[in-house]
Amino acid sequence: MLDGYGLHDIVWNRVDERFEEALVASAADAVGRGISLMVRQGGAAADLTGTVAYLVRRHRVSGKRGTVAFEEVDASVGTFVVYYPDPMCGTSGAVDAQIMLSLGGGKYVSSRVFTIRVEPALVSGGAQEEDGFTLLVGAIDAYEHAEEIATDAAIAANAAAGLADQARIELLAAAQAGDFDGADGFSPSARVTQTAGGATIIVTDKDGTTIASVVNGAKGDTGAQGPKEDTGDRGPQVI
Repeated sequence: MLDGYGLHDIVWNRVDERFEEALVASAADAVGRGISLMVRQGGAAADLTGTVAYLVRRHRVSGKRGTVAFEEVDASVGTFVVYYPDPMCGTSGAVDAQIMLSLGGGKYVSSRVFTIRVEPALVSGGAQEEDGFTLLVGAIDAYEHAEEIATDAAIAANAAAGLADQARIELLAAAQAGDFDGADGFSPSARVTQTAGGATIIVTDKDGTTIASVVNGAKGDTGAQGPKEDTGDRGPQVI
């Protein structure tokens, strides 16, 4: 879905051609935006087999320089693709960039300098107001990590089932031992129901119904390792 939607198409026809349109980048979608490059020679697709293409850049604000290699789409027809690296998108402002071809044998060809404008990201770290957009981003994050959430829920459910089963055993044992008051011909009853957070225990006797909730507790810290057992001196051997 939307494959290549964030790629800016550049067709490089002549070595001194100027790319007039400013390209756009953003820290919010650095892994989605980039350049789809097609190199032509004499109006036809250039066979660049064995050629390595690079995006060379210098950030005007931070002064940081860097290069990143294009990925080959089909070098035989001069097509490459590159996605903007995170370091380039970390600071908003203009970036001077060039496309450089390493032709082998120490030969290089570079394009004219063009501009990539890194725009401020509206989604960033730190405190944010709880507006509709923030909630949307949170919902997307929750959806993408749904598998982790489901795993945690399964662990909690298993722990709750264990507590509920233990409570059921203890209540039945207490009932068999006659710990519940069954005077006046009333037979007490006990029921354990598993819930998402633990279990609910319902006990009914001649005085009414009592309801208690058992909540799953947090896992405790691992205790310190005990002292190593002293095996004592080895006794004499009998031959």
